[in-house]
Amino acid sequence: MAMNQIAELRLRLCCNLLIVLRTRESTLFNCYYKDLWRQIRDMWIITWLHNNTDANTQDSVLVSYVSSSDLRHPDLIQTIQLLFSRDNSHIVQYLASHNHAVFLQDISRILDYSAWKFELMRAYLSTGQDKRAFDIVKEFCGEADLDYFIQVG
Repeated sequence: MAMNQIAELRLRLCCNLLIVLRTRESTLFNCYYKDLWRQIRDMWIITWLHNNTDANTQDSVLVSYVSSSDLRHPDLIQTIQLLFSRDNSHIVQYLASHNHAVFLQDISRILDYSAWKFELMRAYLSTGQDKRAFDIVKEFCGEADLDYFIQVG
């Protein structure tokens, strides 16, 4: 089994474990859950995305990770926002270098883009992909957002 497949399998198993842990009311389980979630958020997700070069596999894992209804909670939102923070600009570059419409559509149903969507658009523009940035803004933002982005961009 290739290293990327092992990493993907481990990530999927951990997400399933988190779903199980999240359904428990025990304080012990909740404490363990929070610690495990921090490990996944801070190490596995970001490191795995950074090292994995197969865009299709990345999309598959990200979409299944984000779209799980059992994981729609504040920690997941923090994780997604962390992926797009300035400290993880390589993730933004990764998103700017491939067609990630499925992933972006999926997280747009979960998150409010207002907090970080302009950073993503600016990252697209900084790569010289003006048309792609414009298309993404147009697709995932309202007309008012598009006008605002053009004014402040």
